[in-house]
Amino acid sequence: MYRKIARALLENIYAYVSAVVSLNEAGEILSVNLFSTDYPGDLLRFTKGAREIWLISNHPEGNQTPYEQDIRNYRALAGQTGGCTVRLFLSSEYFACFEAKGIGREEACDIMDKTIH
Repeated sequence: MYRKIARALLENIYAYVSAVVSLNEAGEILSVNLFSTDYPGDLLRFTKGAREIWLISNHPEGNQTPYEQDIRNYRALAGQTGGCTVRLFLSSEYFACFEAKGIGREEACDIMDKTIH
C-alpha cells in the first residue's frame, strides 16, 4: 500500500518533498501532510490517535540513502508520537518506494550520521 500512496503523492514531482501519512488500526488513512523535506515547519505533524505514521521522502535523483534531513524529520516525528510506530520510506521514479529499516535504532542512526557527513 505504501508504494501506491508514494506514487499517487510524488509521481512526476522532481523536488525534495516529503509526506507524513497517519493511519488508524485498520490501516486506513487519517491524514496526509505534504511539505518541503528541508523546511517542514508546522507541516511535520500527524493525526493524534494514529496507530502508525509513515514518513515518505521523495528522492528525485534516485539516491537510495536517507538524507540528513530525512533522519532529522524521522527523529522529530518519533519524538512526538509517544510510542506510536513511525516508518521511513524513500521514493523515486528510479526505484519506486522502499522502507529504510533500522532508522529507529540508535546504532543505525549513529552509522547513518557518519555516512552522510
